[in-house]
Amino acid sequence: MGHLRTVLQLNTSEFALLLDLPRKRMKRILRSTAKPSVSLLARVRRALPYINPDWLLTGEGPVLYTPATAPADPLYLPLPSTPIALSPGNAIHTNHGTANQTLNILHCQQSLNVCRQHMAMLQQQLRDKERIIQLLELQLNSAH
Repeated sequence: MGHLRTVLQLNTSEFALLLDLPRKRMKRILRSTAKPSVSLLARVRRALPYINPDWLLTGEGPVLYTPATAPADPLYLPLPSTPIALSPGNAIHTNHGTANQTLNILHCQQSLNVCRQHMAMLQQQLRDKERIIQLLELQLNSAH
């Protein structure tokens, strides 16, 4: 994991954030000489889809897929070859570094997922309130 953190040019806190782990746990993982658990490897693979799974499991081959090394399989997302070009006023800023682009993209994906979950919750609340209104209308009509 330490090598991956170095390749991505992340500090411990950023790496922990990327993998959605507490910083203390990440520090223990990085200090450990034991092989990473399957759940940690799966977490890395979900968070970083352009990581070469062969490298992740065996240490062989390139660490990161690039457009030139990515398999044709759409499950493997190649690392973007160019920086994200956005206006200076945009909320996403990159320094043209792989790690910062990755963190920004993942942060946006996480924010989008939170928004989707919130929207689903609000939709359910709306359905519940509509059902309550229907029941109240039925009760009101039956009282008259």
